[in-house]
Amino acid sequence: MGFWDLSDGESANTGEKEYEQETGNLSPIPDGSSVLALIDEAKWNETRDEQAEHISLRWSVIEPAEFANRKVFQKLWVTDDDPNVKDAAKMEKKRDKAKRMLAAIDANAGGKLSKVPRRPSDDDLALALTNRPMIIKCMVWEMGDNSGNWIAAVSPKAKGVSVAETKAPAKKAAPVSDVDDDDVPF
Repeated sequence: MGFWDLSDGESANTGEKEYEQETGNLSPIPDGSSVLALIDEAKWNETRDEQAEHISLRWSVIEPAEFANRKVFQKLWVTDDDPNVKDAAKMEKKRDKAKRMLAAIDANAGGKLSKVPRRPSDDDLALALTNRPMIIKCMVWEMGDNSGNWIAAVSPKAKGVSVAETKAPAKKAAPVSDVDDDDVPF
């Protein structure tokens, strides 16, 4: 079998200049749904200009089956200021919320991170937080024609899964400049 040979005996190398891969349902998990998920990646990330850092978590949904393997990304601004927040008081509240969220995630993952007496390293984050199933409450964000999920809450896995009914699209999302940074806690 040659490199370009496909499983059906055809060749991928046909000279075609266009190809569109079939995609599944990429609409967000319904607003307010609680799903079973685990963190499969936890690390520190910097902003593009390398002026600020945050903890970056990638969640992988386990249940319900209709959303299995979906990824939900979470930024926790626990040390530096989120460059998108200009008001110092709002940033202080946002940082406190991020620390509370991280502490709850850690508690659900076994509490190992809270025992680290210093700023946790990437290895500390990965060892303490990854592969520990818990319930995450997904909310929907919308900006123009784009939408996705953000995490509003974490709970022990015993709380159980519940998927909210999908609502018909409401009004168009407010322009980004009209969104209050306190409304989106990541």
